[in-house]
Amino acid sequence: MIRFVIAFLAIIMLIGCNVTQKFSAPVFKSKTDAMVTVLSASDEVLPKTYDMKVSDSLIILSGHLDGKLFHTYDRKTGKPTGNYVNNGQGPDDMIMPGLFYLVGNEIVVKDMATQAIKRFDKDWKCVSTIIDDCGKMEKFSPRNVRPMPDGKVFVDVFIEYTMPLGMQIKDGDRYGNVYTKLPVIVDNAMTGKPEYGRRYHFSPDAKKMVAVSREGLIIETFDIDDIEIRPNAVKFYYPFESNVIVRKEGDNNVFDRKGSNINGIGALASNDNRIVAVYNGTYDFGAYTDITVWDWNGKALRRYHTNKILEAIALSPDNPDEIYALGKDKGGEDELLLINCPGLLD
Repeated sequence: MIRFVIAFLAIIMLIGCNVTQKFSAPVFKSKTDAMVTVLSASDEVLPKTYDMKVSDSLIILSGHLDGKLFHTYDRKTGKPTGNYVNNGQGPDDMIMPGLFYLVGNEIVVKDMATQAIKRFDKDWKCVSTIIDDCGKMEKFSPRNVRPMPDGKVFVDVFIEYTMPLGMQIKDGDRYGNVYTKLPVIVDNAMTGKPEYGRRYHFSPDAKKMVAVSREGLIIETFDIDDIEIRPNAVKFYYPFESNVIVRKEGDNNVFDRKGSNINGIGALASNDNRIVAVYNGTYDFGAYTDITVWDWNGKALRRYHTNKILEAIALSPDNPDEIYALGKDKGGEDELLLINCPGLLD
């Protein structure tokens, strides 16, 4: 009987969410309403934004709009000031801009369609293009290559498609070790393979990294030691569980979807001491309305409510209480926002 119980528990751990972890909803010691100012005009057409940054004078959005991929707005007034970089395959063009960083007077950005990392000068001319040959890796296959704030390259690596295997940092010809641990084990009933996805964000100095589950809310924090990824802490707030179940119909397997997971964290921003994240905490996909603050151990600190659906955020470079955001009003219209959250980065 004892042997049977041990075997049964082992099976549960292998086929579902790791039951040894204790999940507990985050508790925010401070909750208040944020003050939201709409910067964009009511008839302004804004791009579907992949990323957002704020400089001393400009708000910069990446996304497709009128054949251009980068769009700038006056930081104080929200008025558009320019559209740059053609959607194409020329030397100064891109196809699908992803994550980007402001490095001095230049912008470093990944083209999600080609995996190229491009650097543009202040006049939006491409001054360098790197297509990283991660295919030289002997054992692991890259699936998601992205630049880091300090110029290194971060790679998701898989042994085969849909099987999460690990994370790796590359610097020139140097490769760090592949980090392969998962915080939970969840099997996808359709593929029979582990299913777990992370969303990543780096601190401005690239010495810290946070990874959050794409569904539920599991927060992992890491220290980055040169090209090595060192685990720091894991917080288990809401479980991520596979939504697919299998039932038999005669000799055939039928795959059904059951209830969804709680939606946790959306867009992320940070300084070297705090993580700032758009937060949901419900089953409603339209409830990404709140700004939350976490420390670099994944501990919940503060929460600010807005009446906007927030899609992208960036911290103000000179006011620790302010966030710029791209959001939607209740009617679904895109808006450029300035959000004041007292004590945000305390």
